Amino acid sequence: MDPISATTTVIALATFIKDLLDLAQSIRRSIEKVKANRKLVLALMDDIAYTLARLYELTDGREDDFLAPHLFHALGELKA
Repeated sequence: MDPISATTTVIALATFIKDLLDLAQSIRRSIEKVKANRKLVLALMDDIAYTLARLYELTDGREDDFLAPHLFHALGELKA
């Protein structure tokens, strides 16, 4: 192999390896974001469940206080 072809091959290989490393780092960052987003979603789900439980406690047995038909219907859906 002549020196120019050898040099070109080495440069192409080095560029390929650098691109693979960049891709690997990008995948790693994406996976870390997914982990962080999953933790945020789980915390949000806990907050929603807590809020709904508190809302149920607040309204349990007091459905008649909420005479508006749409509110009464919404409370019934929450309990289901």
